Amino acid sequence: MLARVAHRAAATKTMKDRQSLGDTPPEEFRRQLHALADWIADFRKNLDSLRVAPDDKPGAILAKLPAQPP
Repeated sequence: MLARVAHRAAATKTMKDRQSLGDTPPEEFRRQLHALADWIADFRKNLDSLRVAPDDKPGAILAKLPAQPP
């Protein structure tokens, strides 16, 4: 039991140290997660309209590369 309390205290100290190193504040983290969830929902909603393959023919990109590396 005492070891569990000590471990929890060490973990809490570590989390506080991370915040002092510039960790994202909880409010900003929550805002970013909501924005990501919105982006994923929009992406999934428009999935049918997204292209799967490029318009280029096989070998077209390779033909545009220089013969020798820079």
